[in-house]
Amino acid sequence: CALPILEGKDAYNTIRPGMSYVGICRNPNCKEAFQKTVVCNKGAGQHLVNDDLVNNAITCPLCKQPILFQHISLFRCKAEVIIHSQNEEVTPFVASGDEIVKIGKKVGGEAFDHYLMSVVVKKVENDGAPNCAIC
Repeated sequence: CALPILEGKDAYNTIRPGMSYVGICRNPNCKEAFQKTVVCNKGAGQHLVNDDLVNNAITCPLCKQPILFQHISLFRCKAEVIIHSQNEEVTPFVASGDEIVKIGKKVGGEAFDHYLMSVVVKKVENDGAPNCAIC
């Protein structure tokens, strides 16, 4: 979550273009965001979701502590979600304009943390839509 924060309602819940993890800050010492919805922006590129979960890389943008992961958000990007199982599944997503696409904790009725999952994200060209959104 080392990307710079764009203007938004709060520094901890602004979704920027690309992929973001959304969850709840669990750190009682985080006075501003404790028990609130926070956004860990990852942007474009290839993201290994399970590695991020296991390595506590999904953190509150304020206190940098791991959050209670709820879902993935895609904003102003094209993405391929790849579930690496016996039958590799690739699902394309497009989030354009001011649309936010949410990918829950289940894919095909099963929790995706049981499988290796990667998300390949490419930003879309600026179509005049806002560069950030509030979660």
